[in-house]
Amino acid sequence: MGDELRAVTKAYDFALWLLWFRQECSNEHRFLSIADAQEKVDAWRNHYNTGRPHSALGNIAPEAFARQASARGSCLDLAKQELVAAG
Repeated sequence: MGDELRAVTKAYDFALWLLWFRQECSNEHRFLSIADAQEKVDAWRNHYNTGRPHSALGNIAPEAFARQASARGSCLDLAKQELVAAG
């Protein structure tokens, strides 16, 4: 990939991220200062990464998904169980 195409791709990715961030976070909060913005964005990011359901995880929050996976055992254990069950 050429440098120009790489730069355009990065700019496009950033624009998509910024649009998504505005819809998800900054439109929901009024920032009173830089410190206030940092606190609110950190809280939002923590919620997004741990408490918000993600479609890639079957619409389960990452923390709940991790608990379920831990209760079932490791992915390797699950794969072994499926292989044994398949016979």
